[in-house]
Amino acid sequence: SSPRASIAQPASGSKPGQRPQNKQNKKKAIRAAMAGNAGKRKATPLDTLPPICGGALVTSIVMYPADVVRAICMSNPGTGAGAALKGFLEAHGVMGFVKQGLVAE
Repeated sequence: SSPRASIAQPASGSKPGQRPQNKQNKKKAIRAAMAGNAGKRKATPLDTLPPICGGALVTSIVMYPADVVRAICMSNPGTGAGAALKGFLEAHGVMGFVKQGLVAE
């Protein structure tokens, strides 16, 4: 016999180095894979839009007062952040943040 005939050949239908699977095992694997995705749907742009808009809203609410204080400090050299905030609140009140541009931004 030839030297090639002595090499063990894999079972028909399988690749070398893999165990052969019967049809039932393949069906079980397919069912398990499908069950893992059951009830799930692909995300759409409308799924990601609300969290992004919410984050932008929170950021604007937090950062607008800081921006107002920064602008006051830059326009009046020597004014501290605390004094700038106190002066703005005395002149406009808390609603001044809303009326002066928080909604616009």
